[in-house]
Amino acid sequence: ANDIDTTVSIAYYNWSNADNLTNTIHGGYNSVTLNPNATTGTVNLNSPKFWHVYNQWNFPYKLHATGEWTMNKKTLYANSTVEADRKSWMAGAGYGVVKLAGDLSFDYFYVSKGIASVLGAITNGGIKPDNKGHLFYLRYSPWNKITAGASVYFLEEKSRLESNGTASAQFQKQSQIYLTIGTVI
Repeated sequence: ANDIDTTVSIAYYNWSNADNLTNTIHGGYNSVTLNPNATTGTVNLNSPKFWHVYNQWNFPYKLHATGEWTMNKKTLYANSTVEADRKSWMAGAGYGVVKLAGDLSFDYFYVSKGIASVLGAITNGGIKPDNKGHLFYLRYSPWNKITAGASVYFLEEKSRLESNGTASAQFQKQSQIYLTIGTVI
């Protein structure tokens, strides 16, 4: 197939009456960029309003490129007038489509996720809010409708508050191996 096609999605999410939603420092899948002018490491995401744009291009020879951008409404750190980072974006490219036995694909993405850009509890759990870094995915289908894969994340928190009150960068490496069994369309 020598065709070039694209998928574009633009969405607006308005979470009405959704109170008590927070991303917090050292909190489960969430962490926080601390600003010296902020008095707490909590970002209140009450009734968030998100813009989300997604675009994927498919090229000849099973090549593809993907971009994604999300922005929340203006959000402040708790008990502060300091605005939190409310934007996230991702860009990447890859090769392959896994549908039949013997199919192989691999993808690379760079991602930057602001602390107030998304709800940490409902987004990719491996990529915490306030992280940036590189994602690698490998998928292979040994038989029709069975896919095995691996992913490796090299992420760095944009900044983190240490116990002595100073902010420092922290590098983390995550990897996971998964097996998916089911129908691939």
